[in-house]
Amino acid sequence: MNPQISIVVPVYKVEENFLRNCIEKILEQTYSDIELILVDDGSPDKCGEICDEYAVSDKRIKVIHQINSGVSSARNTGIKNACGNWILFVDADDWLENEACEVLALAVQKYKDCDIIQFRAYQNYAANEKKLDTSIKSDYVYSSESIDDLLFVYRNGMQTPQFRKQSIAVATSYFVWDKMYKRSFLRENEIEFPPGIKISEDKLFYLNCLLKFKTMVLINDFLYHYRANELSATHKYAEDLDDNRIRLLKVLCNVAALMDHKIEDMQEKHSDIIERDLMDFAVVAASGVIVNKYYHRASPLKPMEKWKESDKYLKNTFIDKAIHSIKFRDLTSKNKLRVGFMKLKLYRLLAVSSRLNRRGGGRTLSKK
Repeated sequence: MNPQISIVVPVYKVEENFLRNCIEKILEQTYSDIELILVDDGSPDKCGEICDEYAVSDKRIKVIHQINSGVSSARNTGIKNACGNWILFVDADDWLENEACEVLALAVQKYKDCDIIQFRAYQNYAANEKKLDTSIKSDYVYSSESIDDLLFVYRNGMQTPQFRKQSIAVATSYFVWDKMYKRSFLRENEIEFPPGIKISEDKLFYLNCLLKFKTMVLINDFLYHYRANELSATHKYAEDLDDNRIRLLKVLCNVAALMDHKIEDMQEKHSDIIERDLMDFAVVAASGVIVNKYYHRASPLKPMEKWKESDKYLKNTFIDKAIHSIKFRDLTSKNKLRVGFMKLKLYRLLAVSSRLNRRGGGRTLSKK
């Protein structure tokens, strides 16, 4: 008999105490009808051995070792090997509340026809903990048959100005780990994480879910602890960050077009709402490239080279269009400066202001 919930944990170069805490919190769940799939993505440290160690003592654990292929590949391996009726993704440095699976199992009984069940999460940074916000209504079943529901979840998933909170870090709209997915839904629609996309792969996964879902719901229970750190993929120096962002934006353009076509078919009039919304995300992505690649502390470029590379990147047709389509009246005062710096080619000031803004907790582009 299949377990009710499969928990997929991609494992790669995780601090030992974080990994052990993640695994033990899953094994301590008050609901036992689960399986734990640990995907060792070719981790060069002792992570694989630690996974094997726990598998010996608990038959609910399945360990898969693979050549390093990235987090998308590791999660896809988990999906392919999952036997549970539902799939839950947990990052190896995060952890679940002890009753998380029990609460979700009860939600399955209540919302048995839903394809996705979302829940609330905490953000943990050092000794601080805060509840992450969301703009999704709790205990309301969103339906793909409703134009209002569909438009809301599309725009919320794309992270538009109308739905973004004070900090993008607390707008858990497209994270993969605060949702549980029906396995048959993912399998039948052939939904998986995009190979070759190293950043925002969870955003693309979730947006593809939104293109196929019938119903989804948010339960107002805080079940997940997200461990925030400044060394995440978002802030680490990456030589190919600029190319990856352009590749991501091209894929998002296709997704936005599919969403707009679906909305247009339902309301029988021309619509390019999601494509317009994408322009906002493109500006955020462009500023992130300047800050986290060209002006990153680890960048080998000289000052003038940083400026030239930044200027060259912003001349990309798609990004140039996005920057010049942004309306200043929709921006917060801080982010008027952010966009202004890009238009005026003051890239070093953009980098400095973005880092100061990050420390202050505000990382959005637009007003609520």
